Amino acid sequence: MIFLIYSTKGKISSHKLSELLNIRQSTCWTYGTRVKAIMEERKSMLKKSNKNGWSLLVLD
Repeated sequence: MIFLIYSTKGKISSHKLSELLNIRQSTCWTYGTRVKAIMEERKSMLKKSNKNGWSLLVLD
C-alpha cells in the first residue's frame, strides 16, 4: 500500500487500493490517510535537511 501511494504521489483512491490489494475500502481509506499524512510530514523534514529518497520518506 505504501509503495502504491508513493508511486502515484498520493493520488490513488481508496477504492482503487481496495481493488488492487483485495482489502476493504474503509481499511484502505483509514491506512491510506495515515500514510499520506506521515509522508507529507516527512517530506517537509527531508527538505529542511536536504536529503531525499523514498526509503527515508516511508521507512522509520
